[in-house]
Amino acid sequence: MEKKLLPSQLYSHPGKLLEDHLISTQKLIVNYLNEMPDDLAESALGDTAKIVGLTHDLGKATDFFQKHLKGERVPKKLSRHSLFSALITYHILKEQFQNNEMPMLGYMTVLRHHGDLENPETEAYLEDEEIDLVKKQIDNIDQEKWSILIDNLYKYGLSAIPTLQNLKNWVHSFPTLMKEERRIWRKMNNLKIYFFANLLFSLLIDGDKTEVVIKSSLPSRKQTIPFSVIQKYRERFHIHEANALNQMREQAFQEAININQSIENPLFSLNLPTGMGKTIAALAFAFKLREKVHQQSGLLPRIIYALPFLSIIDQCA
Repeated sequence: MEKKLLPSQLYSHPGKLLEDHLISTQKLIVNYLNEMPDDLAESALGDTAKIVGLTHDLGKATDFFQKHLKGERVPKKLSRHSLFSALITYHILKEQFQNNEMPMLGYMTVLRHHGDLENPETEAYLEDEEIDLVKKQIDNIDQEKWSILIDNLYKYGLSAIPTLQNLKNWVHSFPTLMKEERRIWRKMNNLKIYFFANLLFSLLIDGDKTEVVIKSSLPSRKQTIPFSVIQKYRERFHIHEANALNQMREQAFQEAININQSIENPLFSLNLPTGMGKTIAALAFAFKLREKVHQQSGLLPRIIYALPFLSIIDQCA
């Protein structure tokens, strides 16, 4: 059941209320998380993803940005919204996750959601000029509209939101917090965190851009391509003709699709000479593995095919 919201009269895009965009982005992120294993969707990463969905554009609440949206001339640096949004994201996550990597991951994700992720060590700085800029932006927010916006987001799980005055005071302590973050991240050597950072970034980028185009309702994704399609495709190439090469191809194909597919250790490689049908065998294996995952977990993973270089000329270009 949709919650009834009082409009804040703040906008993220022309004709789009800011709270509507943030809430719809979070809903899309939740949809993406629901396609993932429970231990990931319900982890600290999943909670962080839901929060950044609601906070990534909070900096658009400034009058600077609202005027910019209407086409009025505003100094570009004053109408930027990512830094303000990233700071409040860090503050909220720091309240929720005292001693883990999520506050910094959330900060970086929001800070760079219109660009590319950077190294955490290089992101963990805030210059005096940036502090002054954020303070100007805070002073430029309509308090009444901000309160309505925050009340609306609170109904969708956003808590521990500081008042604007407390946020303004807290910004001065941010460089000290970043000094500690730099110390932590210099010692960080964890591949899992690397994948977490990229997954969190991908969830926000996908949700944010998708919401602008198709709102909060995604068409359901159904398994419409059965495994039998691969066999029909293979038959077009006269695979049953009795010759030595076809026999070797068939043997390789059968061995590939009948290998023990362990979900617990899901990393496989296929090594065959050129012309033995690696592409079709690998795709068939992926279909079989997806069926097994679907039977055991109810999840329906995507199959992603990465096209390799087609010739040595492409590879050297």
